[in-house]
Amino acid sequence: MSVAMEATSLWDELAEEYDPHRRSRRLWTKFSVWKELFEEAIGEATLILDVGCGAGAMALPLAEKPRIICASDISGGMLKLAKKSAGKCQPSLLNRVFLIRADSHYLPFRSNAFDAVYARFSLWPLKDPCKAVEEMTRVTRINGRIIIAEVNRKEKNYSRLPLRAKIFYKIYKFFSRLLALRKDTSHVWRQLKAATRENPLVNLERTLNWLSAFNCKVVKVDCEVKFKTSTLLSRFLDVHPDYFLLVAEKHQRF
Repeated sequence: MSVAMEATSLWDELAEEYDPHRRSRRLWTKFSVWKELFEEAIGEATLILDVGCGAGAMALPLAEKPRIICASDISGGMLKLAKKSAGKCQPSLLNRVFLIRADSHYLPFRSNAFDAVYARFSLWPLKDPCKAVEEMTRVTRINGRIIIAEVNRKEKNYSRLPLRAKIFYKIYKFFSRLLALRKDTSHVWRQLKAATRENPLVNLERTLNWLSAFNCKVVKVDCEVKFKTSTLLSRFLDVHPDYFLLVAEKHQRF
């Protein structure tokens, strides 16, 4: 099995952890704030592409307004869960959200097709995130927006946690397994980290350079997004590294 196929299989195994309806996810992050941030970034765009949509945590809420969202992901398991989630919250969303299995390195869309294109924490697992940003730019119309939210990684070892967070996680995982709330996926995460270990770092500086190279002008950079979206528990345990959210506009045909 190739590294790319292995990583895809691993994401399929992890899909349930990304279920938008999973209550435990709300312990760590404020999804309502994420929605507000992306609503503001997208603006008046009506045809939008979500690159690396996962289980639809951002695509489904954004589709509550009258707009069309194409949501792409390499993981069939994630897309299956996104479809299931749409049916749970509002079946009519499936009329506005089109789920497409696609490699972010080679987006199957014509150039200049979308009013806005975004990626939320979906660049870091890629073999060539620069190529994905190039593809995001290609499929965005002139004066359209590219929105990227990512962890501002400065080193390969990004999994270090404070002692209090490690203790909390051990207790949390024990009771989750005891109560059958979740299966133990720690071995899957170890495999995924091994499969992505050689991937380039994604951080703010590199992302700015990529967008500049692809004829985009950055109009907003928000480095306070971690504070805005973290819950009190998440802040206390300090489980999340620093994030950034940037908005760029495509100024020339690419």
